[in-house]
Amino acid sequence: MRNQSVATMSFKDLEYLINEIIDRKLNNTKLKKQDDLGKTEIVKQIDNLRQKINAKYGEFPDSIDLLQEDRIR
Repeated sequence: MRNQSVATMSFKDLEYLINEIIDRKLNNTKLKKQDDLGKTEIVKQIDNLRQKINAKYGEFPDSIDLLQEDRIR
């Protein structure tokens, strides 16, 4: 059926093909949503970790200036 022309397919074969396309599309959509939710959860965990570090150790100054000073020396 895969190499068969749509014009020569039976109604049953066409119906099967349409259902297969729809199922794949739905599955891809579900996987994308799950991936997006996973990324969102990771970002939340990172934010929580930053808050805990800031609460425990305070705000760290940006170290770029210090690094540049070290390189100059």
